[in-house]
Amino acid sequence: MCSRLFVCVALVLKFGTSLQAETPVEGSVSAPIPGVFDTLKFGDDRATVLAKLKASKVVEMTTDETFIGRSGLNGVFRCRKKIGTLNASLYFDWTEAGKLKEINLQTDLVGEGDYQGVIGPSWKDLIALLGELNGAPVVKGSMPSKSTLGDGAFSPSHLWKLETGGSVLLGVARDGDRFQVVVRFTSKAVQPVGIP
Repeated sequence: MCSRLFVCVALVLKFGTSLQAETPVEGSVSAPIPGVFDTLKFGDDRATVLAKLKASKVVEMTTDETFIGRSGLNGVFRCRKKIGTLNASLYFDWTEAGKLKEINLQTDLVGEGDYQGVIGPSWKDLIALLGELNGAPVVKGSMPSKSTLGDGAFSPSHLWKLETGGSVLLGVARDGDRFQVVVRFTSKAVQPVGIP
């Protein structure tokens, strides 16, 4: 399961940083600020993102590097371990200046018949992982019903605020008659909206 490997790497980064900050050793250099996903940080340029992904123990490249120039990074890297029974790949969005502003972790697409039995466990695994990494969510809800998801829609059920700025949204998306779990790491500070 990708989440367990990701938790190990992320927890080492997260708690290693705070431990060093509280108990500095003479002459030591403080640990880097933990990344948004593994070691990726908002504001990284494409070359830095590619180098970090290639060095990552959390994700692996699924194609030959020569094709990246034509296709870009979207969908090229996936978690080494599955989330539940699904593979999960990374997709990116950039600022006009070419800096990383969003990372999307998307599971494989599955049919309607697998919504509860396959999507549900992956969604729950990611809630547990994101909770371990970011604490209690600012907003938490039920898994969206497949009948409420319009084609091409992403319906978030959970929202976390990142210590380093930005937000994490967890939810389910629909593409035609197929569904997937999506985790959106965005540099934007997403504000919860109350529904009357």
